Amino acid sequence: MLYKNKSSVIKSVSPFEMKGNCILDITSLNSKEHVSDSDLKKVKVDGKDEVSKMKTKQLQSMISIKDFEIIKKNFVDLKERDIVMRWVLRGLSLPLAMRKTLLSRRFQYKSVLDKDFNY
Repeated sequence: MLYKNKSSVIKSVSPFEMKGNCILDITSLNSKEHVSDSDLKKVKVDGKDEVSKMKTKQLQSMISIKDFEIIKKNFVDLKERDIVMRWVLRGLSLPLAMRKTLLSRRFQYKSVLDKDFNY
């Protein structure tokens, strides 16, 4: 699949239709030697894409058995496994998809811990 960006044509890293910025971000991250947490946080899917709508069984059937075993070994939470698989299907490398998912968890918990509790 080819997508046009303002000044160039880029090849998609995924067989799924995604917005141009997401494709550019994923392609850029995959090619970097060092990816910072802030780089990973910036990668977003604008709205819902095809992959967002997929259920667990469909996600599993579309990634390699080896990748799924690595995901299963590192993520107990089923929703987090789905998140990792979605990022892999969008074209993000497995190590980066796992890091991105862990970062999301960390920031989610941090926002809960930052709240004021009334006792």
